[in-house]
Amino acid sequence: MSDRTRDRDRRPPVPAGFDTWSHGDHPAATRIAKGLVVPAARPGFALSPTAKLFVIGPWFAREMEAALVGSGVQIGSRDPRSTLAELRSNPSKGLLNKYNPAAIRQEIDWAAGKEHFPREFFVPFGANHLDPSLSERAAPGDIDAVAGRREAITDYFAQAFKADLVVIVVGTTETWFDRRTRLALNGPPLRFLYRADPERFRFRPLRQEEVLAHLRAVCTVLRDQNRKQKIVLAVSPVPIERTYGPEDIIVANQMAKSVLHSAVTEVAASTPSVDYFPCFEAVTTSDSSRAWHDNRRTVRPEMMRAVIDAFRERYGLILNAGSPTAGRA
Repeated sequence: MSDRTRDRDRRPPVPAGFDTWSHGDHPAATRIAKGLVVPAARPGFALSPTAKLFVIGPWFAREMEAALVGSGVQIGSRDPRSTLAELRSNPSKGLLNKYNPAAIRQEIDWAAGKEHFPREFFVPFGANHLDPSLSERAAPGDIDAVAGRREAITDYFAQAFKADLVVIVVGTTETWFDRRTRLALNGPPLRFLYRADPERFRFRPLRQEEVLAHLRAVCTVLRDQNRKQKIVLAVSPVPIERTYGPEDIIVANQMAKSVLHSAVTEVAASTPSVDYFPCFEAVTTSDSSRAWHDNRRTVRPEMMRAVIDAFRERYGLILNAGSPTAGRA
């Protein structure tokens, strides 16, 4: 028996009746016809209703985070005592969003002290500097200011090591790299920076084996910091906003999501205490008029509620009136 077969045999099967498309007790066609559907799965582990979560990823991860907080779940990545509370109060800046697996790995490595953030990664901006590890909306500042913000963000991601469950949502394989440091940017370089120094930055989508390596490394670091920690991996259903490759963005988006999906499900299938949660399938399979706003990039609240309700039920995060976190917003 191969290692891969043993890994798959270790995974819990889907609940009875969810294994056919058109027949049986819960055929997929019937569930999809109802408009909103979240695929069924038997979880690989259970959590206490008072478990603390930490969520890492792009915009969709922030939406999941907000919905979980609204239902009373403890979310360490939204702790109001964090030094970055003021950044989270302005979500349009997206400073805590992480879009590609390479950027996620960097943050976890820096937070664990496995690697140290190099100051040469900061990009000169007139008399100031920019931090390319953050959203393009991150304000420039003098070197001490941007370095101080970087230290605060590293401290923020270190909170993940204290969580009972870390949820990692990946959004794209399309990645820009800094040739000087060989580090991944969190997004494309600002246009004027690229024009000023086009040799410094390069674009390259991550290959599947690279995504696998990054995700496995992240899981290893997290587990080294907290042996009892559980991990859930997911793919954001939100399409990429722009492609820098040669394909039509519809093709480029499908390529990116396919690579991510393949890698994420493989890591979940082969790694103990790591689960895959099908929010991607939920949103993309449900009735588009109920799942998406007209721009087809913003998920409707009722779809998000369905996703979060399924997530909470799957992992036992159902709080009763007497729970210490019930009603916490």
